[in-house]
Amino acid sequence: MNAWFRVFIVSLALLSVSLGEPILIYSGTGKQVGDSATVLAGPVKRFILIDPTTKQVASITYFQRQKQNKMALTDPLTFHRASVELPSGKTSVVYSRVTATENEPDFVDVLRALRGTQVGLKVESDSAVSFLHPRLFNGSEFSSVASGINVKAAELRYSVTYNQKRSIQANDADQTIDQAFSAIVAELVAKGFTLL
Repeated sequence: MNAWFRVFIVSLALLSVSLGEPILIYSGTGKQVGDSATVLAGPVKRFILIDPTTKQVASITYFQRQKQNKMALTDPLTFHRASVELPSGKTSVVYSRVTATENEPDFVDVLRALRGTQVGLKVESDSAVSFLHPRLFNGSEFSSVASGINVKAAELRYSVTYNQKRSIQANDADQTIDQAFSAIVAELVAKGFTLL
């Protein structure tokens, strides 16, 4: 029995090594609000793609306004990631990024954050080992822009759930975050969505 236990442990170790760090794809909905008529306020759909190895996060936001299919893209950006042990014994994972650009009197500020509680996720078709990461993320983005006398602010709040089917397809094909991102954008373009 001791020999079988050793074989089991070695097998698990080999599976963990072969699994590597996957690309995680999430999808869900949200709502954007703003204080300017130029902000396209209303409900949105969203994809979030995460590469846990590089801590890169990308987003694809798509929606319909005035009978036009539009999408806004945020290419993969490096985020800060922190894990916090909760009183329940579970682990909360937070991704965050702040971007600020100033050229007095003009500025652009963007604050992005995602938070979820870690669970085991299936990330490849033939994987027997779960990858620990949140199944659900709640997120928010706040942006403010000042250009001359023109000032705009917008806020987006959303929830995204792990999209196991898309994630497994991307990982089985050994896609990078950029490749998975491009594939989803191409799919939306084929459905008639155009960039803002």
